Amino acid sequence: MDRPIKIVEKRFGESYTAAVISDVHGNWNLMSRLLARPEVQSADWLVFDGDYISRGRESLACLRWLMAHAGERRITVLKGNLERLVNWYLTGEPVRILKHFGEHRHNLFAECMAEQGLGPVTGENYAEMRRLFAERYADVVAFCAELPNALETEDLVFVHAGLGACADWRASTEQEVMKNDPFLKTGVNTTGKWLVAGHMPTWNSPLSKNSNNCIVDRERRCAFIDGGNQVKGYAQLNALILEKRYGTLTFRTVFESDYPSFTAAESYTPDRDLGCFKDDWPDVLLTMEEPGEDFSRCRRTDGSLVWVNNAHMGTVRGQLEFTKNTVSTLLPVRAGERLELLDAAAGRYVFVRNRGGFLGWAPRSVLG
Repeated sequence: MDRPIKIVEKRFGESYTAAVISDVHGNWNLMSRLLARPEVQSADWLVFDGDYISRGRESLACLRWLMAHAGERRITVLKGNLERLVNWYLTGEPVRILKHFGEHRHNLFAECMAEQGLGPVTGENYAEMRRLFAERYADVVAFCAELPNALETEDLVFVHAGLGACADWRASTEQEVMKNDPFLKTGVNTTGKWLVAGHMPTWNSPLSKNSNNCIVDRERRCAFIDGGNQVKGYAQLNALILEKRYGTLTFRTVFESDYPSFTAAESYTPDRDLGCFKDDWPDVLLTMEEPGEDFSRCRRTDGSLVWVNNAHMGTVRGQLEFTKNTVSTLLPVRAGERLELLDAAAGRYVFVRNRGGFLGWAPRSVLG
């Protein structure tokens, strides 16, 4: 039976600023840059909302920073579904764990073994490596095991992924709060407060429009913060900045990413509207309806007609489908505006992101 959740309580006060970060996934470069942002540095409260490890190459650096600072009054570190795997590495069935390692090559266990000067994990050496992991990384194992699942304040509840379908959210199980994929789109907030969660990239929801920014769903009183770092193409690592003043909560996104930036050489105003359609995994199959030089009109399996840049789709196993995370939006650009260059290999258009976090296509001439 899944275990009940561990909840910590804090009082943030009547006036405060809080910064929330989740789904770092072993990307210490972006995490350290985000921590250096003035919006995060000056926050009264700092909440880490799970999934600090695996996928990226620097899980240990992320965990060691959290371990060093978790005892500070202003900082709360919650458990994500990946932190729950750390104990599984020691107690789970080796065949399943080795399969997991094969599918997720960059993982905390392999990183720890590499730090010890040991080679790839195999069926032959796993038992010995597991012994070394338990012995030499006992502090890491204990830290991940003891992390709480939720933080509750006067106005807010923080969990990694979502809540169970129960009248009292505190009766949710660990599985429901740490790995609850449908909650992003359909979950019900039963806390009576604002709920903040990560786990599922906001790109997967139409509410994020043409961005990976945090979603603020006022109807459900939910904020979702996973910018898709290490999971989605053209993603980012978000910090949700919450500010309470005079009884009112406001929300904004700051983010860091790994893409090069440039200054737009000219302005661009789109002469047509291709909409804001995004690829929607796992529904990635297409049928060509109207070929075009740069964008083609395609029919999705749900019957809808959408515009797709030709460079972001291709034939895979004989079937036309999306090959990259993409959006149909043509993005207005101002001369002198700083943009990130996401994809320059798309013919007459380039895929860019502006400082507000919005993605779209602009003519190659904006590069100068």
